Amino acid sequence: MGEPIIIGPRAGCPHFATIVWLPGFTWGAREMMHVRLPRLRAALPAKALDCVRVVVLCPPIRPISCYGGLLYHSWHDYFSDHGGVEGKPFIEERINVKNLVWARGQVPLS
Repeated sequence: MGEPIIIGPRAGCPHFATIVWLPGFTWGAREMMHVRLPRLRAALPAKALDCVRVVVLCPPIRPISCYGGLLYHSWHDYFSDHGGVEGKPFIEERINVKNLVWARGQVPLS
């Protein structure tokens, strides 16, 4: 996995909550932070995040089988692309479950 990004809480503000973000397919931690954090701040009252820690985890870059082995940020390999090329988003994708189990083992619980 890539390095997580950890923000806050602000100095002098007691920590009372943590938000953990898991970026979706093709997103790294930096992309997620630069897009989502400003939106979150805009949606909340001023200083609402002062006492909150935001942790953005970074999925590894791995070859994706259904895209000919191209490299993307992903928690697991995709063997199918029903929603994209095939145009059948109602069909469950086939994924490498071993990758997903590995990624779950990388997330600290405390």
